Amino acid sequence: MLITRIENLETQVKEANMNLMKSGIVVHTPRPSMTVSNPVPSGDTIAKMDWDELNELVGKLEGTI
Repeated sequence: MLITRIENLETQVKEANMNLMKSGIVVHTPRPSMTVSNPVPSGDTIAKMDWDELNELVGKLEGTI
C-alpha cells in the first residue's frame, strides 16, 4: 500500500514537471562567472574614497547601477 502511494506521488510529480515544461515557463537564475569586469579596490583605496564614491561602488557591486 505504501509503495503504491509512493508510485502515485512520483507519477504526479512527473506529470506536474511535464506540464511546466509544456507551458514554456522559463526561470531566469543568475549564473556564476569567473571573469571580473571591475575588480574590488584595495582597502587603502576604499579608505580614501568619499561617500559618493562609496555609494557608487556599493551600487556597482550590488548590480543596481
